[in-house]
Amino acid sequence: MEKVVLYGAGTEGEKWYVRWHQKYEIEYVLDNSGKRDFHGIPVYKLDEKKEELHGHKIVIAMSLDKYHDVAQSLIELGEIEGE
Repeated sequence: MEKVVLYGAGTEGEKWYVRWHQKYEIEYVLDNSGKRDFHGIPVYKLDEKKEELHGHKIVIAMSLDKYHDVAQSLIELGEIEGE
């Protein structure tokens, strides 16, 4: 099972989880909501994990208007979109 980091614990994150949780293992979730748990998976703010993101596949599960801001934040941390 491929491991991923899920970015988004809201409605879009729930949709992604329902559809894909049996195919992908979610190592942890990134979200700024203050949630600490998502289906038994730990939730962190980006600042808490930004030093260890490199090399992880990150799935952004957010509405399109929020997606671009999150993607830009990850690009600024050295992550490459689409890889």
